[in-house]
Amino acid sequence: MVHAVKVPSHLNLALCSWRLGNYEHAIHHCTQVLGRKSANAAAINAKAYYRRGASHSILGNFDEARADLAEAVALAPTDSEIRKEMSALKAKETEYKAEQRQMTQRMMAGAGGDGEEEEEVKEEAGTVVGVSTREMEV
Repeated sequence: MVHAVKVPSHLNLALCSWRLGNYEHAIHHCTQVLGRKSANAAAINAKAYYRRGASHSILGNFDEARADLAEAVALAPTDSEIRKEMSALKAKETEYKAEQRQMTQRMMAGAGGDGEEEEEVKEEAGTVVGVSTREMEV
C-alpha cells in the first residue's frame, strides 16, 4: 500500500523539482522511483528515466543523460517528448565538443606562440623600479 503511494509521489516530486530548477533533487526522486517495483513499471520507469535524463542533460552530465534517455526510448519508443530530449541532448553534446575543440586550439596556439609575448615578459622582469638589469650591472 505504501509503495503504491510513494512511487507516484516521487515521480511528481521529480517533476516539481525539475520545473523549479532543482535538477539534483529531480535526479534523486527519479532514482527513488527506479529503485522500487510498481504495477505499471514500464510507463512509470519511462517517465522516471526521461526526467532523470533531462536533468542530467541540463547539468551537463551527458553520459548519464544519454544512458537514461536511451532506456526511456526503449521503454516508450513512441513518446515524442523523449525523442525531442534525445535530439536536444545530441545537439548539446555537439556544441560542447565544438567548444572544447576551440578551447584546445586556442591553448595550443598560445603554447606555441611566436615568442613576442615571452620577450615582453622577459623585458618586464628585467626592469626594477624603472632601472633595467643592464643598468644595474654597470
